[in-house]
Amino acid sequence: MQMTKRFTRYKHRFTSKWLWVFTLFLFPTISFALTIGTITAKPSKKYKRYRALASYLEKKLGEEVKVRFAKDISHMQKLMKEGEIDVFIDSLYPSLKVCVTGVCKPTLLRWKDGVKYYRSLIFTRADSDINSVEELVGKRLALDEPVSTSGYFVPVAFLLERGFKLIRLMSQLDSVPKGHIGYVFAGEEENVVGWVFFRRVEAGAVGHTKFERIVKDKRGSFKVIYKSPKIPRQLVNFSTRLDKEKADRLLKLLTSMHEDEEGKKALKKFKRTKKFEVLPEKDRELIEFFNEKILTFGL
Repeated sequence: MQMTKRFTRYKHRFTSKWLWVFTLFLFPTISFALTIGTITAKPSKKYKRYRALASYLEKKLGEEVKVRFAKDISHMQKLMKEGEIDVFIDSLYPSLKVCVTGVCKPTLLRWKDGVKYYRSLIFTRADSDINSVEELVGKRLALDEPVSTSGYFVPVAFLLERGFKLIRLMSQLDSVPKGHIGYVFAGEEENVVGWVFFRRVEAGAVGHTKFERIVKDKRGSFKVIYKSPKIPRQLVNFSTRLDKEKADRLLKLLTSMHEDEEGKKALKKFKRTKKFEVLPEKDRELIEFFNEKILTFGL
């Protein structure tokens, strides 16, 4: 009787162990949830948009798709390194700053708000005596925020590349050391434009689409002294840990969404995204250029 009980317990343990092994062997496509996300200080505002995209992918992939946000660049680096986020969507600078560590790879372009490319502008008041970037020396430049592509990274990288000395100011009231361009963060694009308009600073930098939207009928009050090359509006970055088969399926699904009625609806809810497309070779070259600036200037 005792031998029978021991054999039964052994048989149960043996069966449970090998049932799990056989399950993995027979069903190798068993997968865990896919997670998409971005960097934001306002997760409640963006959740609904990302959930719409996640729900569409969930239906088409036949598996759970989660949404998760990071509070800043270092947090996103950590989450991707630990495999907590598989697909990271953001503008050029945050994308490169995260991916330069090797945790992800820029894969697709996102036409956010229907826009494929945009530019960074440096502008002044129309009645200013500043007519070129050379004349910014000794002056104050208002920037958006430290994670902004068009309102920080691109104009700062351009100025550093041209050999200008930049110094961060803690206030728009701070004086600028001789031979430097002083920059100060305004926190929002509207503030950047407002500070220039009300002469709190001599110049500002923002993306051209937002600039035109903000100034509207006051366009004649400003003049542009620098316009950057075209920058991808947003990048979709795949984790380097993502299974190749799943990555291929995801790539095909995302790049064909605009051809499907359900996909179009999901894209519209996702901040009026027109489409996703494979990153062109010329944009990969631009990414390499900006990667070099991140490393060279410690941006």
